[in-house]
Amino acid sequence: MPRHGRIIDVGAGDGFTAARLTTPQRSVIAVEPAAAMIRRDRPLPWVMAEAEALPFASGTADGAYATWAYFFTRSWDPRPGLAELHRVVRPGGPLLIADNMGDDEFCALAGTDISADRSFWEREGFGCEAIDTVFEFDDDVEAAALLGWYFGEAGRAGARRRLGYRIGLFAGRSRGERRDR
Repeated sequence: MPRHGRIIDVGAGDGFTAARLTTPQRSVIAVEPAAAMIRRDRPLPWVMAEAEALPFASGTADGAYATWAYFFTRSWDPRPGLAELHRVVRPGGPLLIADNMGDDEFCALAGTDISADRSFWEREGFGCEAIDTVFEFDDDVEAAALLGWYFGEAGRAGARRRLGYRIGLFAGRSRGERRDR
């Protein structure tokens, strides 16, 4: 991400990442469609919107990222949201997408393939770096709550305090495409 400028966090959730990436020189705008996820106690500019309809003028952001906003891309088409990123981020601005790589303990709880379609992102001009990491929970209750939210009973049953996880960090550049709004 750029060290300076305006960055858009698409699918910001509770603002955890956006708050940590905000600096005096870099403002991060947290975009989240679910009102229940928004934490107004975090010192962020919040915008309620979906990835497919970002309420920003063309070329007004210096970069954008999405951390699991394109989750389950094998059964959902990310192209409308990606087109919006290309529209709102200035030409050449960085676009980063963090998604599941699969073949790990976390994704195994799903019972179906929830990994990102790597070939889709590569066709769209994104490179990919795989990062092996873990989910670490404070206790079994926290693990069961989050994993149950994602995966239902299978998540609650498979919950434990530490789970292996492979992230795909897909990096590309905005083409700065303009569209009528």
